[in-house]
Amino acid sequence: MIPDKDTEEPTMSSSLVGRTLGQYQILQELGRGGMATVYKAYQPSLGRYVAIKVLPPYHAKAETFIARFIREARAVARLEHPHILPIYDFGREGELSYIVTKYVEGGTLKDQLGQPFDLRRAASIISQVASALDYAHDQGIIHRDVKPSNILLDHGEWALLTDFGLAKMTGTSARITGSGVGIGTPAYMSPEQGQGLEVDRRSDVYSLGVILYEMLTGRTPYEADSPLSVMVQHITKPLPSPREANPNIPVAVERVILKALVKDPAYRYARAGDLAAALEEAVAKAEAPAAKPLPATEAKPPKAAVSYPGGETTRRAPLTAEPPERPQAPPKWNRIVAAAIALLAILALAVAACFATQMLIRLISATPTPTFTVAQALTATAQAMKATATPTPMTTAGLPTDTPTPLPTAIPTTAIPTPSPTAIPTTATPTGTPTPTVTPSPTVTPAPPTEPAAGTIKVFGDAEMVYIPSGEFIMGSDSGDPNEAPIHTVYLDGFWIDRTEVTNAAFQKCVEAGACNQPLNSSNTRSNYYNNPTFADYPVIYMNHYDAEAYCRWAGKRLPTEAEWEKAARGTDGRTWPWGNTFDRSKLGLGPGNDTARVGSNPEGASPYGVLDMAGNVLEWVADWYSADYYTQSPVRNPQGPATGVENVLRGGRWWDVEYDLRTTRRWHLGSNERNPALGFRCARDRMNHEGH
Repeated sequence: MIPDKDTEEPTMSSSLVGRTLGQYQILQELGRGGMATVYKAYQPSLGRYVAIKVLPPYHAKAETFIARFIREARAVARLEHPHILPIYDFGREGELSYIVTKYVEGGTLKDQLGQPFDLRRAASIISQVASALDYAHDQGIIHRDVKPSNILLDHGEWALLTDFGLAKMTGTSARITGSGVGIGTPAYMSPEQGQGLEVDRRSDVYSLGVILYEMLTGRTPYEADSPLSVMVQHITKPLPSPREANPNIPVAVERVILKALVKDPAYRYARAGDLAAALEEAVAKAEAPAAKPLPATEAKPPKAAVSYPGGETTRRAPLTAEPPERPQAPPKWNRIVAAAIALLAILALAVAACFATQMLIRLISATPTPTFTVAQALTATAQAMKATATPTPMTTAGLPTDTPTPLPTAIPTTAIPTPSPTAIPTTATPTGTPTPTVTPSPTVTPAPPTEPAAGTIKVFGDAEMVYIPSGEFIMGSDSGDPNEAPIHTVYLDGFWIDRTEVTNAAFQKCVEAGACNQPLNSSNTRSNYYNNPTFADYPVIYMNHYDAEAYCRWAGKRLPTEAEWEKAARGTDGRTWPWGNTFDRSKLGLGPGNDTARVGSNPEGASPYGVLDMAGNVLEWVADWYSADYYTQSPVRNPQGPATGVENVLRGGRWWDVEYDLRTTRRWHLGSNERNPALGFRCARDRMNHEGH
C-alpha cells in the first residue's frame, strides 16, 4: 500500500516499486520525466501488464501541475486512434495522481536515434505519427510536445504517440502554464511556441519535421549548451542543410524537410498528413529506377501485358508515376506512308460495306422467303463484314477463368414486310401474293441458379473461398466504442470471401506478374520472412491499402466491404468473437514469439461459416473509407461505406491484442499509405462473378 505521510512520504527520489496503487501492483520503474515517473505494473483483475504515470507528491502540492495532469487524462480519454497510446484508467490516491495506459515493450523512438534511418522506415513512422496528429488536431487538441521520447514503438514498428499532458485544447481561454512559462522541449519546439505565441496544428507539424530531420541525419538541426540557446536558434538561425549532414538524402526528400521547418507557419504544410504524403511521394521517386532515354527515332516499346485471373488481359499501369513524354513530329516520308495506309484502309472498308449491302439486298429480295427481323439482318451484315478477317482469340494460360453464359444471338423484334423483287419499298407493301411471316419466338429467361449453401468452400486460383449467403444480419455494438453504434440490421447479397488471409506465396505470384510491389522481407521478430519458404503460407504483411487493392484486382477479386467482413466473422446471431460470446485466447491465430502464425492454423477459432483467422494474426484492410458516425446514416442494403475519406477501415485483430480489441465489431482505421508488420488482408468476390453468371 502507499505509505501515509505520517510514516513515510514518497519523494521524487523514492520509488513505488513493490507497492500497490489502487488495484495496480507496481513492478518496475521505467523512466522519469519533468512531471511524472512511469512504472510497469500488473492489473490482476484483467491479468495484464500496464504502464502507470505517477505525479510526485511535491508536484501534487502545486495546483497548476495537478490541473495539467488531469488535463492529460481527459484529453487522451477523448482520443481513440490506432497510433495514440490508449488510456485505461485514471485516479488519485492520497497525494498521488496517476494515469494507467497500455504497456509497450518496444521502447521509444529516441532509443533508436543516432544513425540515419532507412528512408522507407522513416516514412512509415512519420506517416503513423502524422495520422495520430491529424486525428487529435481534428478533435481540437494540439500536442505541443511532439518529440522522439513521446513516440513509443510497439513491437519495434507500430508507432504510438503519447504524453498529451502538455496538450492545449483549442477554444479554451484558460492558460495552465502562466505568463512567461513555456512548455514543450526546446530541441523540437516551433519558433512561435518558443516565443510564447498562440500555436495551432502547424506547430506540431514543425516538431514532426524536426524528428524527420533527426531520423535522416542522426542529429537535431540545432545544438547548444543551454535549452534557451537552442530555442533562440529555432527562432532566428537559418536551417542547416539536411544534405550537408547526410549527402545520401535525396533532393526531393530534403525539400519536404525544408518546407516542414519553415519558420513562418503560413508556409509550412497545413496538416501533418500533407507532410507524410509529400514524404511518401518523395521516397517513392527516390526508389524508382531511373529511365534510360530512348533515341529520338526509336519507338518506345509498349508496356508488358498482364493477364488477370478473371480472364481479362490488359495493359498494366506503371506502379510509379512516369512523366509524360513530349510527342515528336514524325519525318515527312512517314506522314506520306501513313496517309497512304489510311487511304487503303478506307477503300477496304468501303468494299466490305458494299459487299455486305449486296448480301443484305439479296437476302431481303429473295421470294418466297421468311421475313427477317431487323436484328437478324444486322447480324448477317456483321457476319459478312467479319468474313474478310477473323481475329485469333486471346487466351490466358495458367490462370483461373470464369466461363460466361452464352447470350442469345438475336433478340426478336417486330417483323418487317417482304419487298417486291424489283424495288426496295419505303412505306407501302405491294399487293398480290400474300407475304409469309415468321412469328418470333419468345425470349427465354434462364432461371437464376440455386444459391450455394452457407459455408460452401470453392477453390478460386490458389485460394479457398467460403460462401456467405444473402440475407440480413445484426451489425455494430452498443457496448463497444462509439464508432460501433448504433446496432442496426443490414441486408447483404451473397458473396464469397477468402477462407484465410492472403499468404506470402500467393502474393509473390502477383509480384512476379508485375502487378504488385514486393513487400519488406522482415516481420516483427524474423529478419527473413517474406522470402523464406518456411513462411510461404504465413500472412503477407507490410501491406498498405493500395497493395491490398492491387492484389485483389489482379486475382479477379476485390476487397470485402466492412459489412461483408463483419457478417463473415459473426454470422447472424450477433456473436462477440467469431467462435461465440465467451472469450477464449486458445482459439486465436497466434504465432510463436510475438509474431504471425501460419494461416488457418487454428480451426477452432473459425467463424459460423468456417472463415478462419478473423481474430488474431493480423489486421485486415477492407474496402470502405472510415467515418466515425457512418452507422448513423448507413444504408440498410449492401452498404459500401462513405463516398470519400482520409482513412480506410481495418478489421480483425493482431496477435498481441487484448480481448476487447479482438471483437467482431471492432473498427480500426488508418491512412491508405500505412504499412507495418501487423497489416494484411483477404479478398472477396461477388456470388455471380465467382460462378460465371
